[in-house]
Amino acid sequence: MKILFVLSSMNIGGLEVFTVNLANKFISKGHETAILIFKSEEKEGVKLIDNDKIKIFFVQRKHKLDFLFIIRIYKIIKTFKPQIIFSLSAFAYFFTEIAKKFINLHIPHCIRFASYKPLSAREHIYAKFFTFFSKIWGAYYIFVSNSQAEYYSEEYRFLHKKTKIIFNGININFFSPENSMEHKVFTIGHIANVRPVKDQWTLFKALEKLDSELKNWKLIFVGENVSGVSPLEEFKKYVEKSSLSTKIIFLKLHEREQIKKVLSELDVFVLTSTSEGLPNSPLEAMAMNVPCILTAVGGCPEIVVDGYNGYLVQPKDYEAIAGKLLFLSRNPGLLEQMGKNARKTVLEKFSLDVCAEKYLSLFSRIINPQ
Repeated sequence: MKILFVLSSMNIGGLEVFTVNLANKFISKGHETAILIFKSEEKEGVKLIDNDKIKIFFVQRKHKLDFLFIIRIYKIIKTFKPQIIFSLSAFAYFFTEIAKKFINLHIPHCIRFASYKPLSAREHIYAKFFTFFSKIWGAYYIFVSNSQAEYYSEEYRFLHKKTKIIFNGININFFSPENSMEHKVFTIGHIANVRPVKDQWTLFKALEKLDSELKNWKLIFVGENVSGVSPLEEFKKYVEKSSLSTKIIFLKLHEREQIKKVLSELDVFVLTSTSEGLPNSPLEAMAMNVPCILTAVGGCPEIVVDGYNGYLVQPKDYEAIAGKLLFLSRNPGLLEQMGKNARKTVLEKFSLDVCAEKYLSLFSRIINPQ
């Protein structure tokens, strides 16, 4: 099978990591795979691709009226000759589909939704516009969680036969706990790019609250600015002026081995998002025997079973986060059992092998309908 992934950009984040992992898995199963990236200046994430069997194509949209952008996409599709196209954003889907229609190419086209739902009135208008045309064009829709599928199906009335739910998959062989070691300092982890939807200010408020009750702790914060905003510097200045300055470590890491090393040092992982599809970083932590405290948004309740492999809290509730952290720090036996339960959850529901098989099965049925 020849599969073409299409990405709007190639920053380093959960979506890009997922794409590369899935492409590598397809290659290992004997399928020819290529990745088409629209923003050629954003190549940081290309470093994630360490498999020379994956073909990489770039096209640059030079301005909003760059009609040759469509022609360049078409030429790449014509060169690679995919049997199926897999777009990972509405933007990627829309322009790739126009390129197809421009010269009447009949190639099935799937889109995977990453976010739980549109977050603003403007995004909602874009979503309405996109779904109108995608239905006409016969798109196949892939959702990453049940809650996400329910929202889009109800809000935009997608046909059930055109939708499929496939959870994200983690490389459970790579993200596997090695020698368990007792941490002298209660270590909290947070891995996410810095964007408003991640609401990291709530995390810092929770840590200030925690610090009034527990002194022997530290946070490893892994992330960087995206989307042209720079709140990371604000975070650092805020921390420097607070009582937390000696307890928070800011890191910018891209290598998977480095991420794994950080996860191996954690007691608990925290994500404070106000919206999520199905986040990858908590799954990687859970695969390493690390329980999670997540906000109960999007697909997060499908990852964490409250009290079994972590805890769920409401968005913005920094006091609840601080309370759960304090409770786990004082109950090491429970913390250890929750960590084991966390890995068991990933093995049962979120392995990359299971994820890849579901995608390949879907693609096969679409290419060769009965």
